[in-house]
Amino acid sequence: MMQATLFLAALALGSSVQRDEPLPPGPIQGIAGIGGIQLESTIRFVKDPTAEEEPAVHVLEATYLFPDRARWRLHAIGVDAMAREFVFRFGEQAWKVPDGRHSSIVLTQSDRDVTLLQMELRRAVFHYPNGFAWSGSNPERPTAVVRRSSSGERPVIGSLEATVEDGSLVRISALDQAGRAIESLEVSTWQAVGEARWPRDLVLTQDGQVVWHETVRAVSTRAHYLDRFFQPPDTRRGGTMLVQGRLVREIPLSPITYRLRELPPATPWEEALDRAREWIALAGKELQGHPIDPVPCFELDDTGAPLRCVVRFEKAISEAPEGWTTRWDTPGLGLVLDRLEDLDGSVLALLRRSVSPAERNGTPYCRVHEPGAAARVELYLPIAAGD
Repeated sequence: MMQATLFLAALALGSSVQRDEPLPPGPIQGIAGIGGIQLESTIRFVKDPTAEEEPAVHVLEATYLFPDRARWRLHAIGVDAMAREFVFRFGEQAWKVPDGRHSSIVLTQSDRDVTLLQMELRRAVFHYPNGFAWSGSNPERPTAVVRRSSSGERPVIGSLEATVEDGSLVRISALDQAGRAIESLEVSTWQAVGEARWPRDLVLTQDGQVVWHETVRAVSTRAHYLDRFFQPPDTRRGGTMLVQGRLVREIPLSPITYRLRELPPATPWEEALDRAREWIALAGKELQGHPIDPVPCFELDDTGAPLRCVVRFEKAISEAPEGWTTRWDTPGLGLVLDRLEDLDGSVLALLRRSVSPAERNGTPYCRVHEPGAAARVELYLPIAAGD
């Protein structure tokens, strides 16, 4: 079981939280010339004195589109890729997807506000002093009010208190409405990324106790995502579309760990299937302990012909072996074909026409089952936000 309970601190804000309906986010707004940030950090939890083993090293990926969209993913290195937790923020709405589950849990009242406050704390640390109205008579101890969202005069859910020394941020603490400390992020060292200065090493504390030590290994301000990225897959609108007589489903594509094998140009399907089975068998021998998906899978060209064989693990893992890649959850479209002969350029064009103008296509791929299976061909098209 992962130590990812950081997302929902075991703190209650009491019954004073207003029970009004959460608002969706307002428009995306750049702050100090930045529309959002993406962070990837290595997380080392402090060992529980009663535990026999050292806690696993984790990776936290945090994505923000300013001001009211955020998504966190925490996973342990080297384990099943489904052993991960998500937290989503979309305006005043917040959800978590616990370790190993597909379905989300909507957060309400105090749980929601604590989570929003934690997410705002991280945003404040990495974009200080921008994004919040800092005030106070002591320039080394400025404070800022945190509202449930940026959409008008929404309820106050807490505050932030910064500590600044010699003009440099040292830490920021998040406090609830009653002034109780939720948690603090302290910056130990800084790093230069491009022309900007960003935190590198941080310490997270709760109730005066160190929870983890964090090292930021990647920072980017190129955050281009659609709203769907900040909502759990089971809450998104989409479902099934009837397009030219075929059922096209909008589905979340699960994580996969895979290796690509190039096929010669114009390889016939029967030969491609034979090669795929050989590569699957070979991978099974090379990687003991990691069962390989026995169903042949292929990336496709614009005509629907096989380009590459996709050799996949049956279960994705967070840290792929050398020569392999793990692709995380991504939205996509899918449809089922009864016959391999039905897979052609017109079907791929149909899928691509189902993608909105604000999105871009990934590389289409398919899984080909044995003749007589209920679904001969599963066809998928990953989709992402446009550039």
